[in-house]
Amino acid sequence: MEEPSWREIEHTADLALEVWGRSLADLFRNAALGVARLLGGRPTGERCSKRFQLEAPDPETLLVDWLSELLFWIEEGELVLIDVQIDAVSETNLIGEATGREGVDPGRHIKAVTFNDLAIQSNPEGFKTTIVFDV
Repeated sequence: MEEPSWREIEHTADLALEVWGRSLADLFRNAALGVARLLGGRPTGERCSKRFQLEAPDPETLLVDWLSELLFWIEEGELVLIDVQIDAVSETNLIGEATGREGVDPGRHIKAVTFNDLAIQSNPEGFKTTIVFDV
């Protein structure tokens, strides 16, 4: 089993994830999978997928927009996220497909993805960031 590339960290009154990846695509995918794990849920129905294409002025806004779109899709469709495929990513664009199943019993609810202390940092191993969620 693959080791997760994210971990939940302590944050006053909110949820936070520390996420890392070898590439920007890995970082965006791992952030989505981390959010899916935070939310929980039990898949019960049909498999479905959603194509996405987002544009933003900088990588941090792109990440917030991406996770916000994903949260909307999960909550609106009552879906449990299974996987994310990133087809193309740059500092201002993201294209790919999210796959999930209809589901029930989300363990948590996230109101919003915040910009609180959000900074995508590059290092010799790739990219890393901390994302704070308003719950």
